[in-house]
This record gives sequence, structure tokens and C-alpha cells, in this order.
Amino acid sequence: MELISPLRNDGLFWDTKADPSGDTFYMIPIKRHLEYATGYLALGLLDDASDELEMIQGDEALSADVMRLRMDLYHQAKHWDLLVAVAKALARLRPKEEQGWISWAWATRRHKGMPEAQKVLLKAEPTIGDTSSSLQSRVLCVPTRRYGGSHTSAFNGVQNAYRL
Repeated sequence: MELISPLRNDGLFWDTKADPSGDTFYMIPIKRHLEYATGYLALGLLDDASDELEMIQGDEALSADVMRLRMDLYHQAKHWDLLVAVAKALARLRPKEEQGWISWAWATRRHKGMPEAQKVLLKAEPTIGDTSSSLQSRVLCVPTRRYGGSHTSAFNGVQNAYRL
């Protein structure tokens, strides 16, 4: 049996898989796992995408790229509780990026309701509120639309978001 050592190539970790004969091992870079998982997600093959992401081990399993793909997977599978957990972790890992915050609020809305989602958006506002038009429109307009708030404040919020 031949084994190729798990070396790094271009800053990427490598993973090993047994070939179908079981006699040798070949190496798959983490980047390739991400590409495979992305393809499976595009085809709606959620179990295959999940299996591919599970092959990523160690510190790379907690990378922002892997978290983003997991968020896509959990969104498609409508696993709101898991999406909340991963999006929250991404928001903490990369607080200046809006994707984690917005996904966390979206999943929270689906899992626990609008008032809880609004709390997430308000937590994000001090961090990315000045630079995220998407966050601004959600923070200001969602309560207006859902709870009969002032249309003037919604209009002003949309204008502010547009300026960003």
C-alpha cells in the first residue's frame, strides 16, 4: 500500500481518501472539497454536499469558507437551528462581514420568530450598520412592514440604505 504524506500545497491542507481498490491513497486539497460541495449544492444533492464538507478536518473545518458552504447547505435543507449556530459563529469570526449577521438573523426569524431576529440585527448594527445597506433596510423596514410602524421611518431608512 502506497501512502502519500499529507503535505501542504499553495497554503491548502490536504486530505486523504482510499481509492476504490483500497490499495493506495490519493490526496484531495481542501479547495477541491469545497468545489465538490458547491457543485453538489447547486445540484440539490444535499447529502453529498454534507458528506464532502465532513471530509474537511482540523482547523480548516472551522474556516469562513467552510462555514459559508455549511450555511448554504443548512439553508437549502431548512435546518434553521443549525444555520443559526453556523451563521452566529461566522458573525463572530468575521464581524465586519455582513453575510454571517444577515444569515443569523434570517435563520433566527425562521427558527424563533421576527422579534428574536430583530435582536440579532440590532446587535449587528454597531459593527456593520454604517457600511451595510442590506442591514440598514432590514433593521428599519422589517418592523414597519410586520408590526405597523411608521411608513415615514421606513422611507427614511430606505433612503439611508440607498446612500450607503
